Amino acid sequence: AGDWQTVAIPLADFGVDLGGVTAILLEPEAPESGAAIIHLDDLMLVADPDGRPSYAPGKPPSTGPVQIRGRQLLVDGRPWLIRGVGYSPTPIGQTPEWGPFAPFAPAIVGRDAPLLAAAGINTVRTWGRIERALIEHGARPHGLRVCAGFWVPYTISFANAWATERLAREFRDYVAAYREDPEILLWVIGNENNLHNGYDWRWYRFVDRLAQIAYEVEGAGYRPVAVVEAASTALGDHAVATDRDLPH
Repeated sequence: AGDWQTVAIPLADFGVDLGGVTAILLEPEAPESGAAIIHLDDLMLVADPDGRPSYAPGKPPSTGPVQIRGRQLLVDGRPWLIRGVGYSPTPIGQTPEWGPFAPFAPAIVGRDAPLLAAAGINTVRTWGRIERALIEHGARPHGLRVCAGFWVPYTISFANAWATERLAREFRDYVAAYREDPEILLWVIGNENNLHNGYDWRWYRFVDRLAQIAYEVEGAGYRPVAVVEAASTALGDHAVATDRDLPH
């Protein structure tokens, strides 16, 4: 379907000694008429596909106004039941990718926020990064909390250190820019990347790294970090992501 996927080929099962491999030769053949074409990128030799790095212990309980105790979300010491919507205003007849449109313009969030509050909504979640107008003209005047999204491109390879380092720097700056705003309920990483990047432990290692960055920026009063999954089949799978992989 045109999606990038991570594929592990267990060379050891074919009697290949990885310790003695110095090169890999690919011999492509001319495709037959109508045959599918596969593009390869970021080829890696990994001695053990499950050889994920061990992680340092996670973070202590937060001392800030937003906390998780057990399985309950608390705000200012009281349970916070999210009555929320995904907020991505788009003009009728257009898509979210329509270039000239500024979804978080003051006039737009100022129009929508009182309607959301009147409907009983107390929380909005964004797919991509928020803008200050969403806080100052929407959330703050109308008592809304924001799950601040951070978009992670579907095309990225998590074996590409340059790309992941750039995103990590951008996320650090993002958290630093809004850490003082009490309207931020939590940070939200990605959107169903597990479907687009394959069920790859490197994706979850990257997610945990971003969560650790948020903790470093916010300190003891940190907010929770969430990751948006398309399904729950990867989380808990020892080959992909268990609690040890997501301590932050």
